[in-house]
Amino acid sequence: MTKCEARAGLAYEDLPALFPELVVLLAHVYNLVGRTDLAAKYAGTALRVLNIYESLEPDE
Repeated sequence: MTKCEARAGLAYEDLPALFPELVVLLAHVYNLVGRTDLAAKYAGTALRVLNIYESLEPDE
């Protein structure tokens, strides 16, 4: 399987769901090494992406 074929096999709808998890992981890593400025930046980015793709549940 070529890289192109592998990319074509990914469902476009699944990609936004993966992105915030990676960004949250970066936020955790930066927080662990004491870079709270970058941790806050990446946590905010993850929340914005979740909001854009309507993955945040409204409070009930």
